[in-house]
Amino acid sequence: MYANDHKERVWPANIWLRSPDHTGDRPGLIWEYVQQADAILGCPKNKRQAPNPSEVRATFGSGTPLDTDYTMVGHAQGVALWANVEARSIRRPGSGGGLPTVSIELARSADIFDPMPGIPIFVEESLYVENQRFVDARWLNRDQLTQRHDRGGHLTLLDGRAVHFKPPVGDNETIEQPEDWHHSSIYWLGRDRRGMKAWVQNPQVGSPAPFGWLNTPAPL
Repeated sequence: MYANDHKERVWPANIWLRSPDHTGDRPGLIWEYVQQADAILGCPKNKRQAPNPSEVRATFGSGTPLDTDYTMVGHAQGVALWANVEARSIRRPGSGGGLPTVSIELARSADIFDPMPGIPIFVEESLYVENQRFVDARWLNRDQLTQRHDRGGHLTLLDGRAVHFKPPVGDNETIEQPEDWHHSSIYWLGRDRRGMKAWVQNPQVGSPAPFGWLNTPAPL
């Protein structure tokens, strides 16, 4: 049913959890496919709690500060379920602050990247950077992965697997540090501005890439 409704593409990042209208936020797309969706959106260890609960309130009155512990990778919206996309992760994020370029030549990549376990669609976002401060349910820019599970967190991948992922991070999850791994530490196999194969990073912007961008990644 889901695949037919969305033409075998991942749903829009801005309305998967909440769907704003003139009356405010109403339940988003996930509620159309999952009963009691709020029950599955809490990590069993954290249970949608927040370090400073007085600063945030769940939209749907579920009795917890946060609507979700898991947020959607913004640039994954519109990726086809059959897409053959590859991803790499910066091995040492502190070596250049996440790399200043939007594309890296394949020949240079061996000493820069490690393989990702797959294409992440949902991540278990860090409460501190920034799931409590920005409750948009999207993983973008310098948003980080939680460290509450043996200094790592969980990813849900395009192929349906859920994996524990332990990226390079600093020594204090409560603050942002130069050596922390984040959304913009991921590069995707696409083409650079010359049309040559390259590892591509979407710029650190406040909105997801255009719907379907991840099917053919290229600098914007």
